[in-house]
Amino acid sequence: MILEPTNIEYNIADHFPPLTTGKAGVALSGGLESTLIARIALDVYGKDRVVFLYSEDMFTKSNYDGNINVKINVTNAGTLLDKEVIHVPIDVETHITDKMTSAEKISKYLLDNYQVEWVMWGFTKLFFDVAEFKEDPNATHETIIAKCYSDPVKYRGIIEEFHLDTGIFSEYVKDLDIPGNVYPMLRANDKIKRPFDTLNKSEVIDLYRQLGYLDLAYKTHSCVTNTIRKGHMHCGVCFNCQQRYDAFAKLGVEDQTIYAETLVQEAWQKRQQLRNTL
Repeated sequence: MILEPTNIEYNIADHFPPLTTGKAGVALSGGLESTLIARIALDVYGKDRVVFLYSEDMFTKSNYDGNINVKINVTNAGTLLDKEVIHVPIDVETHITDKMTSAEKISKYLLDNYQVEWVMWGFTKLFFDVAEFKEDPNATHETIIAKCYSDPVKYRGIIEEFHLDTGIFSEYVKDLDIPGNVYPMLRANDKIKRPFDTLNKSEVIDLYRQLGYLDLAYKTHSCVTNTIRKGHMHCGVCFNCQQRYDAFAKLGVEDQTIYAETLVQEAWQKRQQLRNTL
């Protein structure tokens, strides 16, 4: 498949490897990426050879309210896909101080209890584009912005996704809730698969569209704020909502998401106005 808007070639067989004797795990957050990975996994491997799972704070540092909202989103995705989601317990202290050891323990737990060979995560290209800034302890908001604009071709994705031209979400380049020590763990662990690490959210939505699953995309939850408890409404203010709105807008695909506020629409319009003046 050729996915818009970047016209990147994507072959499902290249990103969903064959199983041997076990099962495929899917880390489910309830958002666009993990839900589509889960749907494709069911198609590729069959329902009996896929395990949906989630765990609080495995890669991020969510607060208590955030964890409740993530669970709401995970439950929603499990319902949409008609499959139980397994909660994976983790040793939080070990996970904070020694992610390598923690990841090995989690992999062993999943293999011993659920015959999971490896787990697929919904990391997109943007997640790895910002790795150099996350892993640099000396990077500041100012130095990151300066570096991105020193090479706007290389850093085009970051400039666009974080709205660096308007400044509305630019602080998230450094402060997005992903610790820098996550990346070494991901590079060293072959039990963590990343089917969408060459795609960003717009390409993921186009994949939904080409596979005939766009109706499923509309029912996913990207937002983890408390508004999600009110009729599954997205806040329309947070960075997750902005990425979701922008992804549909870039493709020219109708976004049926209900947003409580209009900041995401206004931010998109502001960026388009700035482009038109250049």
